[in-house]
Amino acid sequence: NAASYPGEQCTDLQQCDAEYYGCKPRRCIPTQPACNGNNKTTCNADGLGFSGEGTSCGSLSCMDGTCRDRLFIEDFEDADLTGWALVAKGELAKTTAISSTQAAAGTRYSLVQTKAKTDSSIKRSFAESRPKRIGWWAMAESRTTVSGAFVVRAAKERIAKLQFDSNGTLVLDGLTSPLVVYEAKRWYHLELRNIDYTAQTFDVYVNDTRVLAGAPFRYSSSSPLSVSEIELSTPAGTTVYWDEITFD
Repeated sequence: NAASYPGEQCTDLQQCDAEYYGCKPRRCIPTQPACNGNNKTTCNADGLGFSGEGTSCGSLSCMDGTCRDRLFIEDFEDADLTGWALVAKGELAKTTAISSTQAAAGTRYSLVQTKAKTDSSIKRSFAESRPKRIGWWAMAESRTTVSGAFVVRAAKERIAKLQFDSNGTLVLDGLTSPLVVYEAKRWYHLELRNIDYTAQTFDVYVNDTRVLAGAPFRYSSSSPLSVSEIELSTPAGTTVYWDEITFD
């Protein structure tokens, strides 16, 4: 671990910053190729920033400092739910819709699961694949209610679930400690990166900052797993927005 000031020791996810007078989260691996949003660039020597804005990957996806084809993208720009299955009971038509007033990353549309008498839940199934990164944007309308669960499954078993909790924190299923504090009505870019289907671990990033390394799959297997389904859900009486879901 990097040394900092008396009484504080930086973790492997942090860097000692003299100006900040303490430890700050690293944004990338020092001096290595990196992604600044969807721009490919190089990480600074201290891991706290980038050597310029970099070069845009355009329609491709920046991953590990290189531009690559995406395995899947759902940006809701076609303004429909083709490919998604509504799995909640009750007022289905009133719980899930396309929003033209809220969008992440400068796009026109997003998906909204809104206040209703019943829980809202939709899922999308895939041919089994092994993306190294799964990303999405999410925004909760309130920070005092549980909302916005993003679930990743393999062989119909849950391997990861990130959710906005009722105490204003983002939580990962299976952990007792929250990942970050969140604000209501603010978009967050959430990612599972460095997904290892043999070791069955992944890292969690929030707004391009790693907040958890080596998290175990919630469901484990003696053989490598593959992603087969994602689900978006929120309890009755809450509202959450989703956008820009990508597999890389």
